[in-house]
Amino acid sequence: MWKRKNVEKKESGDGVKKVEKGAPSLEFSCISYLDQIEIESLAVKHSESSEDEIAFKGPNFLDLDEDLQKAFNSYLKMRGIKPSTINFLHEYMINKNSKEELIWMKKLKKFIKV
Repeated sequence: MWKRKNVEKKESGDGVKKVEKGAPSLEFSCISYLDQIEIESLAVKHSESSEDEIAFKGPNFLDLDEDLQKAFNSYLKMRGIKPSTINFLHEYMINKNSKEELIWMKKLKKFIKV
């Protein structure tokens, strides 16, 4: 899922932008294919709302006006969200999980030897 948050225009040394507290975000749930991204759903999230709170998620994305669907797809493309981005993140997460599991196993092995 991709979230868009209202961001203050200040950059720190590492290039990370500061997110304003209390600002709503737009959250996309997408499927990535080799040459396209398909938006499954989107929701407006408010930071002050609890994750447990049941909120209206909006209509089915495919039920939205076709021009509005195109506008949301363009919104993602303009922000660099494309199939290669999602594929990169997927591979990154697989590698990250594998590395974390290996570290955990080494710690477990060290604990058992003691």
